[in-house]
Amino acid sequence: MNYDQIVNRTVRDIPPSGIRKFFDIVSTMKDAISLGVGEPDFVTPWNICESAIYSIEQGQTHYTSNWGTTELRREIAAYLKERCGVSYNPADEILVTVGASEGIDLALRALVEPGDEVLVPEPSYVSYAPCVRLAGGVAVGIPTDASLGFRLTGDLIRSRLTPRTKALILPYPNNPTGAILEREDLLDLARALEGTNVIVLSDEIYSELTYGGRTHVSFASIPGMFERTITLNGFSKAFAMTGWRMGYACAPAPLAKLLCKIHQFTALCAPVQGQAAALEALRSGRELECIYIQSGSPKGPVAAILNKAREQGIPVKEATREKLTQLSGIETHQGVAAICAAAAYAEMKDIYERAGEEPLFVVICDNIEDPHNLGAIIRTAEACGAHGVIIPKRHSAGLTAAAVKSSAGAAVCLPVVRVANIVATMQSLKAEKNVWFTCADMDGVNWCQLDFKGAVGLVIGSEGNGVSRLVKEECDFVAALPMQGQINSLNASVAGGIILYEITRQRLGLKAR
Repeated sequence: MNYDQIVNRTVRDIPPSGIRKFFDIVSTMKDAISLGVGEPDFVTPWNICESAIYSIEQGQTHYTSNWGTTELRREIAAYLKERCGVSYNPADEILVTVGASEGIDLALRALVEPGDEVLVPEPSYVSYAPCVRLAGGVAVGIPTDASLGFRLTGDLIRSRLTPRTKALILPYPNNPTGAILEREDLLDLARALEGTNVIVLSDEIYSELTYGGRTHVSFASIPGMFERTITLNGFSKAFAMTGWRMGYACAPAPLAKLLCKIHQFTALCAPVQGQAAALEALRSGRELECIYIQSGSPKGPVAAILNKAREQGIPVKEATREKLTQLSGIETHQGVAAICAAAAYAEMKDIYERAGEEPLFVVICDNIEDPHNLGAIIRTAEACGAHGVIIPKRHSAGLTAAAVKSSAGAAVCLPVVRVANIVATMQSLKAEKNVWFTCADMDGVNWCQLDFKGAVGLVIGSEGNGVSRLVKEECDFVAALPMQGQINSLNASVAGGIILYEITRQRLGLKAR
């Protein structure tokens, strides 16, 4: 049988990867170091491996959502927000893929029709041009050279643009040249794409591998580029997880849904153990909320941990052994547990950027200690259109797993800022943003009588003690909710939710009937 006459001619005529052939040869040689493949020379950190093992022990061996687990997508969203300043909705703008390479293939198949042209800088990753051909497109090379540091420029793009140009692959930091595009370079590219419908496939798999004091800038963060960018990344390079084949593709929902449609008919979902490992990889670098020490006199390594925590300003709390067992989920612990943030904290500038030209709308949680209450407040604040939530660094619940889960993902979408001094923050917001603060307390005026149409801050006090004295003194108004029954108070998140929706009603100009 003459298979050459039967098989797909495009597949037949694409030459095999020379780099992969070289890699296969080197793999048979003892102690040889391959310079042909982007492969870290160390193994995956043990905590990441252990999380995959644990997922198997817990029976996590079934399909996940086509999109990937909710927890992992939320963590990816938090990671991209923290590192790149780009906000993706984990619900429908983040797809977990079988490596970044699958993301490239999905994006090209979702975009390219026969004869469409895709611009590909040269030199670059060996898979780009073949994947374009497999999708039915034409790869148009854009040569770069050492005289410009192998950087892509706006003029080079303009020289290759035609009415058939469908997409641009943007592989920076670049494999194999190591070239990096800084913000000014990306602004130049953005100007070259103005007035076109060209979609950018920004392959940022090497985003953590920059040197010489330069940092990676995501193309989606450039003004006006989010809508036309598919961001591709993964865990192979930054976390030494090449063999795990874990990646992700992020894009505006209409594009992301197309990628997921192809993914669900081919890969179904990324490996579940790989997803557990990827989740641990992202979480392992999170900020510590506090450290719990078993009650008593700490000795040995525990005492050293206690001293180190105090040096770094990490809160330390005593707990019973039963409490530590509950926190850790095991009985054989060593009397110490660290609680880390399950989502990244934002900065005040993130709140300001979210507000834009609108009057500022913030929520301040004054020593809310229950993470479920904190999560519920964040969820309601996001639903009501608040621009951010502010919490104190001490004597307050933080963005723990329980808080993030209770927020139903809002803790990832809405900026949550932790500050050292609530009163000083309120004073700054008054001076800089003309914010008027209202707190909820029993000795205030009827909540329906207050005007919330301008820049407004709502202060919600702790579950037991309400709003602290100094914070209350800084408030301009005190709102009270009428109580008709025998119970004289409401849950903090419930009381806050009632007033939040009154603020929203007034800001939207809705009339009460």
